[in-house]
This record gives sequence, C-alpha cells and structure tokens, in this order.
Amino acid sequence: MSFSKEAVGEAYEYTSKICRHCPECQSTCHIHIAKDTLYFMTQSGSKFFEGFPDNILTIVRSLPISDKSMNKAQISAAYDGIRLICDNCPLDDHDEFCAINIVLTALGTLKYGAGFLTERDIQVQS
Repeated sequence: MSFSKEAVGEAYEYTSKICRHCPECQSTCHIHIAKDTLYFMTQSGSKFFEGFPDNILTIVRSLPISDKSMNKAQISAAYDGIRLICDNCPLDDHDEFCAINIVLTALGTLKYGAGFLTERDIQVQS
C-alpha cells in the first residue's frame, strides 16, 4: 500500500477504534499521537507538518508505556498496516520527520519498547 489520503484514512480509522479516548492521556498517549498525526495527513494529504517539534521522536520514545487496556494484537495490526505504507516509499525519500515515520515510532514503541527505531531509520543511520 502506498501513501495516499485513502490509505492514511484507513489507518486513522483503525487507530480510532483502538483508542480508548481517555481524557487524561491526550498528549502522553502513543495511540493518541498516532491518531492525531494520521488525522492531520487525512486532512492535508501531506506527510510533513512544520509544527512537529525537532525532538518529536525522542518525546514519543520517552512517553510512559502503559499496558492498561492495551490490546497488543490491535496495536500490532495497526503498526503492520502503517509499515506497509512506509515500505512502499523509496528509501532515498525517507525522512525521520515524515508523519508516517512518527506514527510507526509511536506504535512501534508500544509494540517493541522504548528503544524502538523504525527499519528505515536504522537503514539510513547505517
């Protein structure tokens, strides 16, 4: 699946379903950050947003990971769907501040832990 508003819209719908809409989590929830980032892309059709802070990936990786009410299978399925979009972009076009990469980092951190790096980030660093 390649990047398109439709593909991102599907991913947004999926993260909306796994989001618990907890009022206390908003800016400290990996799923909420992923969902908001996907929503931005569905509205703009763009993978880039100038408003992301320079340390967004550090922020995402440092958020507390709560197992409370998390369905690992749903998180894994959402991650896999987003990864398909990322995998279909040429490696030369990879940018760590791409919204897809930020979403992958948010969901991957829940799936794999705080030290998570996307496969593309690892490849670019090598």
